[in-house]
Amino acid sequence: MTALVLFLGIAMLTSCSFPTRTGYSRKLGAYKPVPAAQKTAEAAPSAASATTQTASADTTKKVANPATQPAPKKSTAPVKQQTKASGGKKYATLKEYTDSWKGTKYVYGGSSRKGTDCSGYIMNVFRDFYGVSLDHQAAAIYKDTRFTQVSRSSLKEGDLVFFGDFWGISHIGVYLSDGNFSHASTSKGVMISNLDEKYFNSRYKGARRLIR
Repeated sequence: MTALVLFLGIAMLTSCSFPTRTGYSRKLGAYKPVPAAQKTAEAAPSAASATTQTASADTTKKVANPATQPAPKKSTAPVKQQTKASGGKKYATLKEYTDSWKGTKYVYGGSSRKGTDCSGYIMNVFRDFYGVSLDHQAAAIYKDTRFTQVSRSSLKEGDLVFFGDFWGISHIGVYLSDGNFSHASTSKGVMISNLDEKYFNSRYKGARRLIR
């Protein structure tokens, strides 16, 4: 009986074998080297995968992010510049303009219809009627190089007439016609006087005409 059991055990060991890993050689006692063709075949998928990844990366680089692209320049139509007519004339004649100032009281240093001195008044006349800016000082206007000297006998409308004393120019007016001129008097405000009046005749210092 014992001999029979031993025989059956040997038979089972002989007929049964453990699964062996592919490429294992019982003679060599180790795994067989993988053939070169098989290595190439196995490496091919990896190379193809790497190529695909590289191409994908290149494509990603070439695709620009819309958010980083500069916005297209908008075409704008040229803006038309508007120009204002110089002078800002509201009155047909100089006499009409100066008459609108009649009665404005004299205020030293003033230059408005609420109150003005002589040079402040002339500043308004030339700015509003002729579009010319002047200094707020009679002596400075007398030396203004934009004006040329004219004789008393050749006075025309718009010429500036100056008055003063030993110390220099102290008063200014604008000539109208027939010896009359408009000015801001210290006692009566804006009014019209005549060059032949004793006070102004004795203090007359000359006249200037704007060069145009």
